[in-house]
Amino acid sequence: MANLIKEKGQIHKRLVANRCPKCNLELIYLGRTEDSLMRKCSNCGLKITDPLSAGEFPGGSCDTCED
Repeated sequence: MANLIKEKGQIHKRLVANRCPKCNLELIYLGRTEDSLMRKCSNCGLKITDPLSAGEFPGGSCDTCED
């Protein structure tokens, strides 16, 4: 994870691609509430809860991601 800090935007890019920011494997969809999206990495166990208003979503588009 320390390497990601040096590489600007890597955590963001991985979350938009539905990849674990820690180990880069695909995230498992756990569920969605009215205000959040929940995912988990089956490899390292990292749980990610993104607020719907400002979260990083699979397939989302953003100004800083390269195509």
